[in-house]
Amino acid sequence: MPPPSSSAQSPDPAVLAGGAAPQAGVDRPLCVDLDGTLLAGDVLYESVVRYLRPNLFRFVYVVLWLLRGRAHLKAMLAQRVSFNPASLPWRPEVLDMLRQEKARGRRLFLVTASHGETARSLTAQLNVFDDVFGTEPGRNLKGAAKADYLCNMFGEKGFDYVGDSRADFAVWARSAGGMVVGSRSRVAAAQRVNSQVTELVTPRVSRMSATFRMLRVHQWSKNVIIFVPLIASHHLTELGELYMTLLAFGCFCATASATYVLNDLLDLENDRTHHHKRSRPLASGVLSIPFGIATSAFLALVAAGFASFLPSAFLLTLLLYLALTLNYSLFLKRIVLADAIVLACLYTIRMVAGHTATGVPYSVWLLAFAVFIFFSLAVAKRYAELRNLSLRSVDPLHAAPGRDYVLDDMPTLLSLGTASGLIAALVMVLYVQSDMGGRHYSQPLFLLLLVPAYLYWIGRVWILAQRGLLNEDPVLFAITDRVSYVVALFAIVVMLVAIYY
Repeated sequence: MPPPSSSAQSPDPAVLAGGAAPQAGVDRPLCVDLDGTLLAGDVLYESVVRYLRPNLFRFVYVVLWLLRGRAHLKAMLAQRVSFNPASLPWRPEVLDMLRQEKARGRRLFLVTASHGETARSLTAQLNVFDDVFGTEPGRNLKGAAKADYLCNMFGEKGFDYVGDSRADFAVWARSAGGMVVGSRSRVAAAQRVNSQVTELVTPRVSRMSATFRMLRVHQWSKNVIIFVPLIASHHLTELGELYMTLLAFGCFCATASATYVLNDLLDLENDRTHHHKRSRPLASGVLSIPFGIATSAFLALVAAGFASFLPSAFLLTLLLYLALTLNYSLFLKRIVLADAIVLACLYTIRMVAGHTATGVPYSVWLLAFAVFIFFSLAVAKRYAELRNLSLRSVDPLHAAPGRDYVLDDMPTLLSLGTASGLIAALVMVLYVQSDMGGRHYSQPLFLLLLVPAYLYWIGRVWILAQRGLLNEDPVLFAITDRVSYVVALFAIVVMLVAIYY
């Protein structure tokens, strides 16, 4: 493509709002960056994550390729990783602006540091670019190299440029004008380089709020399970044991958030096809993949710091939890029923952690009850996902995204989940009749009052799931449900009466 005539003149672009088209003349080509600009993400990091997902040990190859240069790394990943363009987090405001400019007859060029072949395959269906230029072997098209390339093509100040990062400052310095996608501070910094650069307004989300959502701080409430052994053994007033339990709680909160972030990184493609999970900070591109990796690593270090103050038995429990979580994220979540069993085990391990942190003796009855109730809730989670899917599809073999379940599995899951919930009630009755119940409660028969209350609660969970009214995370539902709090309060009163009556 020959460069445009140097005599082509156009007015300065005006400030854009909500994707409004720039007011530059159609004769001056508009060059657009891909990573962080047209796409709320970075193709290189997306490629690395997709390449590592089947086998984390592939990281060795990534390092070896990187030692030969970023261009070589991108070329190797382009040969091994494919994308579904529809699943990527495109910026609609930028796309709308480009389509408006295309309709005006303006020439549009994608100029990106991503590998050229990958960039062309991703943007082919957009049908807006006259040509696509990207990184090729021996040439990483970024920063000053990109500026030189564009000036050789269109001449100094012969093009407008749309970008987002500090690396783009070198391009704006040699462009006629352009637009910035990003924070106001980034816009101000770009304008100091080129006063003709203006802002392309895109929705702004609080980074702190997005980080808390990525960490799923609300899920920390699940780690309250760690306190159950202390409560069940009536040792809650023992300050030393309470202190160790608080340390264990903090350790599991950090570990859980680290693994949540890792799970989101490994499951980006599936999350982006899910009606709810697509809005997660990493899946939507609100937070970057490098930020997610760094946050996960930092939280792992925090968890290690907490664990250093706890017994070695707790550390082994934590490592078991971490190993199960990683295997769940990598492949177990896609094996029918194995995923529900693992989820039940992960909740039960939290309870075991309460024992190992404090030295409180294990209760087989408590652990048995935990396994059955948590398996019931884990199956309810999968059932709720399929129930919500059934509202959008009538195909009995329609599979849930990233799962090995189809709509025809719903009756089986209903039977398994309700049966497991009822077995947990049977464990409660047998505990009351055991010697263990008489050892901890002066009037253990009062505990039988817990059985109808529990049956009401677990039955209500499954009825709501059948009606499609259950949140896809039943444990989180229980923590936010008023009826669950009433049942819990009743249980506490009954237990106090059984202890002190």
